[in-house]
Amino acid sequence: MNPDARWDVVGSGAAAVDDLLFLASALTAGKGRVVRREQRIGGNIATALIIAARAGARTAFTGYLPGAASGSHLLAALREEGIDLSTARLEADTHPIRSTILVDATGERFIAFDDDTAIGMPEDADLHVVRQARVLLLDAYGAPGGLRAATAARRGGVDVVVDIEQVRGPQTRQLLDVANHLILPLAFARTLTGAATAMEAVNALWREDKTAVVVTSGDNGSWYRSPASPRVEHRPAELVAVVDTTGCGDAFHGAYAAALAGGMDLPACIEAATLAAAECATHAGGIAPRTMSTSTT
Repeated sequence: MNPDARWDVVGSGAAAVDDLLFLASALTAGKGRVVRREQRIGGNIATALIIAARAGARTAFTGYLPGAASGSHLLAALREEGIDLSTARLEADTHPIRSTILVDATGERFIAFDDDTAIGMPEDADLHVVRQARVLLLDAYGAPGGLRAATAARRGGVDVVVDIEQVRGPQTRQLLDVANHLILPLAFARTLTGAATAMEAVNALWREDKTAVVVTSGDNGSWYRSPASPRVEHRPAELVAVVDTTGCGDAFHGAYAAALAGGMDLPACIEAATLAAAECATHAGGIAPRTMSTSTT
């Protein structure tokens, strides 16, 4: 842990504008009436940083963001949450990730997204930024730059947490090797390891240079392991009335990163993350917004 950190959590990766359509019927019905429309901030890293900031962490977004012409609402919302954007690289000729999310009457969702834009950590990013963090949070976007940043962070004693759901080239696998906190969804963990269960996946992903390996499985909870014990532990999910699971994984990562930056041990980080994900699931469209939410019935 970096004792002289300027920020608790620095993140780089996806930041999106989500248009949510809430349906009266199930997605499997083939068609259905839209009962409400909302617009929210989304994306793995933007959402996680918002959760971390709301938990009291000093946060910063680094890497690519759209310039004011196309991203003014996104930038304003992140700033209102207290996220420092002074380290971000604003690109005037790019746009935010745009997503249309269909949420049906049962809470199931389908995400259609356009990510043909500059995202993630530039390959020539200022590494001084990541060295001033307690925790660096990355997703799979901009993996070459992310790998370079993660390597510098680990050499500087900065914890690296990754939120990765698919391999985007060879640098993605290298990033998984460099990160010392792996928090992966079960489906991806099984793809990587061939394991049949979450517990088996944790053990297959474990290495002695890791600080934590965590495999999440929605309402089944999460399984984790640390150097403190070779035993894989299970933390059940909270029992809540689920409205929508949009953003729950991102909330888990953000709360985990904030707790880690605050010096909590692994069980306490898992506890904070589990509660944040559960709270997120009780809101339509993900985390409760402060700005940038419009609704039409």
